Amino acid sequence: MTSSHLFYIPLMILVGLVVGFILGRKAGIGYILAKNEQEQRRADRRKKRAEVSAAKEVETAAPDESTTG
Repeated sequence: MTSSHLFYIPLMILVGLVVGFILGRKAGIGYILAKNEQEQRRADRRKKRAEVSAAKEVETAAPDESTTG
C-alpha cells in the first residue's frame, strides 16, 4: 500500500460525507415542502366540507322558519 492511499481513502470518505449531507438536505427540504402542501390541501378540503355542510344546514332550516313565521 502506497502513501497515496493514506490521503486518497480519507479524501473519498470526506467527499462522500459532503455529498451525502447535500443530498440529504435537499431530500429533507423536499419532504417538508411536500408535507406542508399536503397539510394545506387537507385544510382546504376541511374548509370546503364545512362550508358545504353549513350551506346544507341553512337550506334545511330555511323552509321551517318561513312556514312558522
